[in-house]
Amino acid sequence: MHGAALDKEDALRLAAGVFEWHVTAIDLERFEAAGRALRQEHSGTPDSHSVSQILRVIGNILDQKRQELYCISKDAEAVTIEYLLNNGKVAREEYRVPVLYDQWVRMYKRRANHEAGEDSAT
Repeated sequence: MHGAALDKEDALRLAAGVFEWHVTAIDLERFEAAGRALRQEHSGTPDSHSVSQILRVIGNILDQKRQELYCISKDAEAVTIEYLLNNGKVAREEYRVPVLYDQWVRMYKRRANHEAGEDSAT
């Protein structure tokens, strides 16, 4: 999202294909509802490199740190996250795509095992 009065740096970033996307709580609810609907329609393995799955992994990482996302950026090889620390400073971490994929596999297996346990308990 951008305003009508872009400064030179913002205009150059936009021209290079870099943009900012501000997500609201309403957006998150809409994404979750759409994802739930897709999961009900399709019973296969999700695409581990999709934006939704990358955000799921990043969310899991931040949950483990008990932090909230401040900013996220992605290029072909890495995802960089920023989050606010209790002292008000911004922490920045970069995760290479293979590391995120490994985390995603662990999450997927854990969820599959959990769902299999629920099915056998009913």
